[in-house]
Amino acid sequence: MPVHPVDLAEPAWRSDPFPGWARLRAAGPLHRTVDGAWLVVGHREVDLLLRTDRVGKDLRRLRGYADLRPYGRDGLAEHYIEQWMGVRLPEVHAVWRSLVTPGFTRRSVAGLRERLIQTADDLLAAAPAAMPSAVGGSFDLMASFARPFPVVATALALGLTDVGVERLAGWSRAITAVLEPDAEPAARRGAETALADLADYLRVQLDDRRRRPTDDVLGRLTAGNTGPDAAFDDDQLVATVLLLFLSGNDTVAGLIGNGVLALSAFPDQQDLLRGRPDLLPLAVEEILRFDGPACIALRAVYQPITIAGHDLAAGDTLLLALAAANRDPGAFPDPDRLRIDRRPNRHLGFGAGPHACVGTGLARTEATLALAALHRHIPRPRCDPATVTWSDEQYQRYPQTLILT
Repeated sequence: MPVHPVDLAEPAWRSDPFPGWARLRAAGPLHRTVDGAWLVVGHREVDLLLRTDRVGKDLRRLRGYADLRPYGRDGLAEHYIEQWMGVRLPEVHAVWRSLVTPGFTRRSVAGLRERLIQTADDLLAAAPAAMPSAVGGSFDLMASFARPFPVVATALALGLTDVGVERLAGWSRAITAVLEPDAEPAARRGAETALADLADYLRVQLDDRRRRPTDDVLGRLTAGNTGPDAAFDDDQLVATVLLLFLSGNDTVAGLIGNGVLALSAFPDQQDLLRGRPDLLPLAVEEILRFDGPACIALRAVYQPITIAGHDLAAGDTLLLALAAANRDPGAFPDPDRLRIDRRPNRHLGFGAGPHACVGTGLARTEATLALAALHRHIPRPRCDPATVTWSDEQYQRYPQTLILT
């Protein structure tokens, strides 16, 4: 039986959610939230639901969606988010991934490594001096490094190299504030302006690629989507680039911030990584498991399905608790301990199945290079966990500020 309803708006689910996830897992794999959504916390069940075609990411199929309009009524946020849902439909999703995925594999992003290494070094070298409140070399890792670094990396991969990082980062901050349902009105107004500006910029970029093909993600998207057999119209292409640009920024920023906190909490693992830099790729996977920034995946039930003895109906809302699944002792020995050499590691930090994160190659490269740069510049970063402020989101968890000394 599901336990009493869970209120995910409670502050503890931001600051320290893992005791709560453990209590829910101990009571069973399936629960309900105060809003009536199904909350799934077991690794086996979350993995199954990520992979089945009986649930999916078209939230327009949620019961009551048409009445609630959770992304705002008739605005650009609702328009482009629903465009993203459209390209995830089964009949077109495979074509969409075939166009997008090649630009984000590790092999594809290998050519960006030297520029990303230099970017990371430049950001960290300037970080303490750039902070007005810097005292004795302290600085906010999130503002000075963790947020701008993935913006640069994603822009390079996409080919958005003719606009400043500050402008791109500003667009990203404004728009990501409304990617979760029921955002505040002030955030929606800022996002509408940013979406209009960024969409106009992207249309110009796509037109340029049609006239002058390039070997970047935008170039491949336009080259692979031309003529009478084109799978997507211009609006869907703009929505695709918006999704690719926005989805990776906060995720990688959070991965960097959560990784620094995790390694600080386990000094023996930090020392091991310092002596064994070859473990960096494994360390990134373990951070994704131990405290990945994507903590909940929102899904709609497409067809009736039975989970843990309970019948879920079409239109039901599903919250797949990736953070809980990744600490499931049935799937991971000693799950509450960071072990950077953990093998095997079947974490769900990037999802799984047909809707797994398309940008994993770039994200893993960014995180590996970011942690390597931090080790070069700040061999033993110190932070007080009590001073960390957390993002005010339900589906992602990462530091808003993280002061290092």
